[in-house]
Amino acid sequence: MFVSRTRVIRKQMIQITELRALLVAAQRYLAGTCSIHELNGRAGALADAAKLFDGHSVFHQIANEWSKMIDRRWNECGHVACPLSEEQFRIWLIEQIAFFDAGIRELD
Repeated sequence: MFVSRTRVIRKQMIQITELRALLVAAQRYLAGTCSIHELNGRAGALADAAKLFDGHSVFHQIANEWSKMIDRRWNECGHVACPLSEEQFRIWLIEQIAFFDAGIRELD
């Protein structure tokens, strides 16, 4: 039951343009063609979009998690007590992309 519910929620999320744009930016970040600044902007756009959707609270959770993880990596003002290294952040991105990639393949 949990697996099928997760699959349905993941399919709904992938259909959100802002989430797709965030995932593409994450792939570009890993390839070295996207900055942390752009990735942060995509996460902000997803957070804004999540406010407009009357869907599952998971939209808000994803936007918050991505924003927090990007902030932990960027740590622009040195305000994060436990920042992420580039390697840790890349591993996290790869895990996120793999999770959502399964949902994209299900849609195609």
